[in-house]
Amino acid sequence: MPGMSGPELHLHLSEMGLSFPVIYLTGVGNVPLSVQAMKRGAVDFRRSPSMRSCCCR
Repeated sequence: MPGMSGPELHLHLSEMGLSFPVIYLTGVGNVPLSVQAMKRGAVDFRRSPSMRSCCCR
């Protein structure tokens, strides 16, 4: 995302007092990021399938 990462956006929205369900969808499995997301209130953290696995069946 240009200019701001997903976790930065999530933090910014929380600081503004906006509260709604957040689901992270990432192309890479990252345990520290998923822990951080859940601590900030994300309801889920999913790893998306790679484009290669989707296109090469």
